Amino acid sequence: MPIRHIVGLFIDPKAEWRRVDDKNYSIAACLLGHTLIFSLIPAVSGFIGTTRIGWQIGVGDPVKLTAASAGQSPFSITSPWWPRSSASAW
Repeated sequence: MPIRHIVGLFIDPKAEWRRVDDKNYSIAACLLGHTLIFSLIPAVSGFIGTTRIGWQIGVGDPVKLTAASAGQSPFSITSPWWPRSSASAW
């Protein structure tokens, strides 16, 4: 079901469900389209939050990351299967 039906479901649900029923949507297209769009929300929000807004513990200036450091994959830093170099500060 395309995202454009969401507004119609809030305004007139019965009519909108009839319109959805009249069209032939593939499950793969619906799931892939929605999953890709909605899975980007936390990643983009986290990137914007850490680079533009930052966080603050106690009193002081907020801590912000640079775009380069916020764009690094957390998998490469925290995964137990990822080999660490001997020069690592961990």
